[in-house]
Amino acid sequence: MTLPQTFGKLDRMPRAYFDANIYDHIAGGYISADEVDAVRPSLASRQIEAHLSAADVDEFFGDWEKDRPAVVRRLQVARDLVGFEGILKQPSDVLREGIEAYVAGGPAPSLTLPPDQQEIIASLLHRVAAGESSRDLDTVIAQIVGGVRAIKKKTKFDLAEARQQTLDEMKCDTISLEERRAVKFEAFWEGSAPHWAEAFATPLGLAQQCRDRGLDGLLRVRPVRLAVGAVVSLIFALVVGDGVQSRHPQQGDFYDVWHAILASVAEVFVTRDGRLAKSLGRVPIDRFRVVTSLGEVLDHR
Repeated sequence: MTLPQTFGKLDRMPRAYFDANIYDHIAGGYISADEVDAVRPSLASRQIEAHLSAADVDEFFGDWEKDRPAVVRRLQVARDLVGFEGILKQPSDVLREGIEAYVAGGPAPSLTLPPDQQEIIASLLHRVAAGESSRDLDTVIAQIVGGVRAIKKKTKFDLAEARQQTLDEMKCDTISLEERRAVKFEAFWEGSAPHWAEAFATPLGLAQQCRDRGLDGLLRVRPVRLAVGAVVSLIFALVVGDGVQSRHPQQGDFYDVWHAILASVAEVFVTRDGRLAKSLGRVPIDRFRVVTSLGEVLDHR
C-alpha cells in the first residue's frame, strides 16, 4: 500500500491540531490545569505549532443562542492556548485547493486564511472573547450558525445515502451480521478509497484530470487522504460496525470529516472523542498520529 510522502525526519516537536472538544473540555474543567500547563510553554514558544481553525470557530458558535458564556469561555481558552493568528481555512477550501494543486502539478497551497480574512475573523474573535455584545456581532454569528446548520443537514443526508449504497453493493441483505463484521478495514479501504478520492474531485469538475494524473497520486495529497480516510472509516463504522452493531449517521459526523481535513496540517491530532480517535487512527497515512490527551503531544517523536 502506497503511503503519502512524509514531512521528513522530525528534528523538532510536532505540529498539532486540536479538535474543538479540547478547548471545550479545558473551559469546562474536564482537562486538568496541570495537563494544560505542561503543554502551554511549548505552544507559546512554537516548539509545538498549533492553529485554531475556521471549523473550530463554527463549532464554538453553535451554542451562541443558548449558552453565550460557554462560547466566550471556549474562545478565551483558544486565544490563550494557540492564539487567533494563522487561523486555518475552511476545510472545503483546504480540500478544493489541494485537489486543484494536484491537477496543476503545483506546490501545496497555504492552509491558513489570507491576511484580509484573517484580520476580520481575528478581530471578531477578540471582541467575543473580551465579552463584547452588540447587534452587529449577533448578526454575523447568526449567519455563521445558520450556514453550519445547513451543511450539517446536507452532510447527514449524504452520509445516509453513502451508507445505503455501500450496504447494497456489499449485498448485506444476503449475508449475516457476523459475515459483515468479519470485513477488515484494510480491504474496505483498498476497495473504497479511489472511489472517494474521485468523488471529492467530481463537484470541482476535475475528476477526469485526476484520473489522468492518477487517483493513487491524488490519494497522496495529505488533505485528500485524510478526507477520504475520514469518510471511508466512517462508512465502515456505519456499515460494518466497530465491534458493535452498525449505526446510522449522526449530526456530529460531518465535523469529524472537517477536522480530519484540517488535521492534514499536523503530525498529531488531539481529540477527546474516543470514537473519532479510533476511526482516524486506522487510516493508513505516514507521519500522523491520533491521541486523546494533551500530554501525549509532548511524547510524540
